Amino acid sequence: MKTCKICGCSFDEENCEGVVVNEGMDSEYFVCCDCVPDECNNGHIISCENCGSYFSPDKLYDEHIGGFTFTECPSCGKDVVECVSREEFEEEHFLSKYSVVVKMGNYSRGYVISAQNPTDMMKKLMKRAELCSAAEIIYSEILIDEDVIK
Repeated sequence: MKTCKICGCSFDEENCEGVVVNEGMDSEYFVCCDCVPDECNNGHIISCENCGSYFSPDKLYDEHIGGFTFTECPSCGKDVVECVSREEFEEEHFLSKYSVVVKMGNYSRGYVISAQNPTDMMKKLMKRAELCSAAEIIYSEILIDEDVIK
């Protein structure tokens, strides 16, 4: 027996028409086919254009890449609107990649950061790394795919 979280109608497994929102997560719930259009139009549930899964907005996180918004689907990992992977999205929006080495005394740490420019790269680095004890930061733009050694 499933119950619609919006209207409260109950459905048995055979007559169950609707969608599961946040499937596989702790916050999973059912919305009947009568309530789905209004919930989508009001922005209470969002469907991934690639895999068709439904999510509540609190499960989706926007990331700004090259002045555009990438929202990764928790189910398939692709953008919920453009249906492309993060790598494809970054290539499409021409983000540079930077190789960064942060030296802290006798210790060094390396990063690869995608950013629009060196200023954006440094902002991203400061959000992710503790730079208080950094003695030196060295960076260089990775110009071509052949520069990446896997």
